[in-house]
Amino acid sequence: MKTILNIAKTELKNLFYSPIAWLILIIFTIQANITFLDMFELLLKFADSGRSSSNITTRIFTEPMGARTVFIKIQNNLFLYIPLLTMGLMSREISSGSIKLLFSSPVSSYQIVFGKYFAMLFYGLILIGILSLSVIFGSMGVKNLDVPYLLSGLFGVYLLICAYSAIGLFMSALTSYQVVAAFSTLAILGALNYVGTVGQSIAFVRELTYWLSMSGRTETMISGLLTSEDVMYFLIVVTIFLGFTIVKLEAGRIRKKFVNFGRYALILLIGVVGGFVFSRPTIKSYLDVTANKHNTLRENSQRIVKNIDGKLIITTYVNILGYNMYYGVPIRVKVDMERFEKYIRFKPDIELKYVYYWDTPSNNPYIYSRYPDDSEAEMAKKVADLYDIDFNEVLGPDQVKGMGLKEEDNVFVRLVEHQDGEKTFLRIFKDMQVMPDEKEITVALKRVDKRSITVGFVKGHGEREVFGTGDADYSRVSVLKNYRESLINNGFDFEEIDLSHGDVPASIDILVVADARSPLSELEQKRLYSFIGNGGNLLIAAEPNRREHLAPLAKHIGVEFIDGVIVEPSENFSPTLVINNLTPKIQEEISFVFERMAIRNEKVTTLEGMGLEYELAKEKGYAVTPLLQTKWRGCWNELESTNFEADSLVQNTDVGEIQKPYEMAVALSKQKAGKVQRIVVLGDADCWSNSEAFMQREDLETNNPRFMMGIFEWLSNSEFPVDVRKPQFQDNGFKISQSTIKIWKIVLVWLLPLGIAITYLSIWLTRRKK
Repeated sequence: MKTILNIAKTELKNLFYSPIAWLILIIFTIQANITFLDMFELLLKFADSGRSSSNITTRIFTEPMGARTVFIKIQNNLFLYIPLLTMGLMSREISSGSIKLLFSSPVSSYQIVFGKYFAMLFYGLILIGILSLSVIFGSMGVKNLDVPYLLSGLFGVYLLICAYSAIGLFMSALTSYQVVAAFSTLAILGALNYVGTVGQSIAFVRELTYWLSMSGRTETMISGLLTSEDVMYFLIVVTIFLGFTIVKLEAGRIRKKFVNFGRYALILLIGVVGGFVFSRPTIKSYLDVTANKHNTLRENSQRIVKNIDGKLIITTYVNILGYNMYYGVPIRVKVDMERFEKYIRFKPDIELKYVYYWDTPSNNPYIYSRYPDDSEAEMAKKVADLYDIDFNEVLGPDQVKGMGLKEEDNVFVRLVEHQDGEKTFLRIFKDMQVMPDEKEITVALKRVDKRSITVGFVKGHGEREVFGTGDADYSRVSVLKNYRESLINNGFDFEEIDLSHGDVPASIDILVVADARSPLSELEQKRLYSFIGNGGNLLIAAEPNRREHLAPLAKHIGVEFIDGVIVEPSENFSPTLVINNLTPKIQEEISFVFERMAIRNEKVTTLEGMGLEYELAKEKGYAVTPLLQTKWRGCWNELESTNFEADSLVQNTDVGEIQKPYEMAVALSKQKAGKVQRIVVLGDADCWSNSEAFMQREDLETNNPRFMMGIFEWLSNSEFPVDVRKPQFQDNGFKISQSTIKIWKIVLVWLLPLGIAITYLSIWLTRRKK
């Protein structure tokens, strides 16, 4: 070890006698500190101008999509620095002939290699020390800076320096020309970053080349997640190239090509096998060092995944004629698999499969204009050739018949299957994000492990239809498959119930009676009362002009409809459009779903609705929570007008029109039949209709679909959707002013590089005098 340290000491002297090492330190210092200060100053200006300043640690240092952030920029530029340092490590010895003296001395090849490599490790620590200054100054200027998160990033950058140094050392041993060694190192680094795109159409080759690829390895650590696979990858790469360097030096002593080739092959084989072993999900370990654990599933997701007994298979069906097919092409498969990495961490036996097929797409009319003269089979063959997909393995329409893909509109979709046979579809969505997030994936896993919540819609009297696409129906909020927030994508299934044919089935968890247009028969009412008497959960939505049809049902549970239509005259909107506020207790007593609405101060609109009275419900033993309330002033129950658009509305107190805040939706609960019964009554059936739920009005922030999501979350006894809210970021403010930034710039961008330059000049002058 003493010999290795002596060689390292000598190599460090050679490094620091060279202007290159000092020049790199100066450039690295300026680049790192300018990047840090520019991002810091930008975010500080944002904060001072009233813009959001949360998650500052990520936004300054590690934002994956931000090439201007400190660690990302440094990581991307390291390949420019390290080859300049390593190009002379062995080339200098070879060109000067001193390598022969080393061979004749009692020094082994591994001592030479490790001595020179240790010198690079020390130089790397100096670079990390300079980079750490931004962390130190950041902690001085940011409230609650997430330091462990940044230490993980520093560790990742250092491992990258170590890997680059090992590669550069080996390339330096291959030639006596330093420039050739530098460019050769760049070529190897480029190859290791590119190799991940090679052979992606063949599963085994894809696994091998993806593991060999260095691209993105440090980004996981920079994001605050340490994994055994990534750490071992860098250690294996370092070991392989140091081993190669030792073999190359030994080749100068042992001139047997076959023996040397065997040594190279053995080192490479051991490295690849080791990498394969450490990449297996069953032995991978993880450490999320971020303050709010944003690289880890939320507690509810973890519990659901851990409780799943048996194997899970997630099969991705890619229609190669579909609009979103690119997400599943072979070159994107490994990237797509990473979406499930958080789940595989807690359940390593999840199996991911990909199946390619072709059928008439529902979302890609452009394919027909691109190939106007081709049949669908011919189009599929051409697309398969474009993306290196073996067309012999692409299933045709007849082969996928009965799989449910046509019911999913022949789009990119995943099928989640439990080994017991339970299955559900996991969809993509028509929004900016496209892919399912933790909430949607966890819901799908919970559905196959347990079961979904079944919602029954009463039909037979002209009620609103859950599958209907008319303006007054409910399909968009309920069963629209490409809408992320639809109930069907959040754990709910739907079916229609005709009470004239029998009792409410036992499989129904929530029963909905929405705007009956004719009276229910005595038998139907009796069956509804029986459902209520057995503790069933119920949603009633009524309209003022047909209130008499559902009034008996509402009165049975103690809710009465107030006479008249609630109006809110305004300059911009119809007087029957009422803007309702969430009540203060709704978030605490009903559902977590309302939290975001409360934070954003989002409203809920009702259209031609009516107020609700619920004193009788309290007498019947129900705990009542008002959900929606009108404004305190400007709203009354209009009793006289019927043509609201034509009439000029004026409150007439003589006929009983009262201006006050009206409850437009209430929630009732009580113990019944050994469980907590939950009932919601809405004084308006239009609030979640296809037309009103997604209506956008200028200067009016509403979110009717989320309101209904919260209602159904409560009615499902909080089974669905799954609560995967993340804790608030604590690094959400600054401790310094703009004037302090100016001082920091002088210190970090001017004085520190100047100090390094002066140090070099003093060493150079001292050596010159000697």
